Amino acid sequence: MGILAPRALKNDGSLHEAARCLQLDIATDLIKHGHTPNFPSRLHQGRHALSELCLNAHITTSAQRSKARQLIRLLLDNGANPLFRARNEKSTVILALDNAYSALEVTEALLETEVWETLNDEKNLYRDPSTSLTYSPLSYPQLVPSHSRAPHKSELLSLLRDKGCEPRFYSETAHQPPGAIGLPKPLRHLADAQTSHDLALRHERERHEHLRTLEETSHKDTLRRKKEQNNAELAAQTAATQHWQLLAQQKHEFELARVREAEHMKRGEKVTWHNLTMEQEREAAGRKVATEARLVEERKKEVEHRAGVEKKMLRDKEEVYERNVGRQKEVIKRADESAQLHARMRQDRVAIEGVPQWGSVD
Repeated sequence: MGILAPRALKNDGSLHEAARCLQLDIATDLIKHGHTPNFPSRLHQGRHALSELCLNAHITTSAQRSKARQLIRLLLDNGANPLFRARNEKSTVILALDNAYSALEVTEALLETEVWETLNDEKNLYRDPSTSLTYSPLSYPQLVPSHSRAPHKSELLSLLRDKGCEPRFYSETAHQPPGAIGLPKPLRHLADAQTSHDLALRHERERHEHLRTLEETSHKDTLRRKKEQNNAELAAQTAATQHWQLLAQQKHEFELARVREAEHMKRGEKVTWHNLTMEQEREAAGRKVATEARLVEERKKEVEHRAGVEKKMLRDKEEVYERNVGRQKEVIKRADESAQLHARMRQDRVAIEGVPQWGSVD
């Protein structure tokens, strides 16, 4: 390894790779040949070698755990700053808590060094830029969920408490989240002022709500009394109205009875008159039916007479037609016989006179 180290460029990220892969010998040679443990590598998002180890080292065996501790010791002894924050976001301790593979092992190895003495340093606080909330290393695993950290959450919290880490969780604004703790003095004053202001507003709202409730109660009482008075007046008016309605109903029923009696008499007269009219109409209808029957009979006889005349005429026409047809047949028969006679006569003449020869001269 001593052969390859001199050829490597200084601060090219080789020390970061050696640290994350737990290559103690390579890291030792690189430091001997001028690689700086605090160099922020852009290939590693601005982290230095110790930060890269804390974030990405994978520890599964006791030998790897021993190498991790030796590497951390090596980097610290050569000036690595555990409070250095890559891109001003997370210090070495916070990055160790974010390790996706071995958060408990790396954090424990880191805090076995003098790094525990600076656990409560301001530079170890993590400020979430999306929420403006600030977390100490103890509050970070407690309040920021992580799938990789969840199985070891209680052990990590116990480790941090044993190392004297203080819980700090607050917002940089006047409005603090539930459970805020460890606020800086200026923020505490600001939060107290905001709390006093919110309390005053709440008291004012409660007072206003109380006054509004009293006004509503008074208004409801006034409305209730007015409603009761109106109900009493309405009841009196209703009683009077019902009395007049009863009298009017009785008068109306008397008038209806008188009208029904008159209508009953009128209906009787109408029925009598209707029956008389219907009797006359039945007699007239009977006479009309008899007359119509006689007319129908006469019409029937007339039609039958005409039908007989027409039948006779039709028979006469048929007889004339048949006679004409017979005459035509007789004429045609005689014409046929005459034609046959002339044909026989021509045949006989030819037989008597002989057949003319071809080429003979008459």
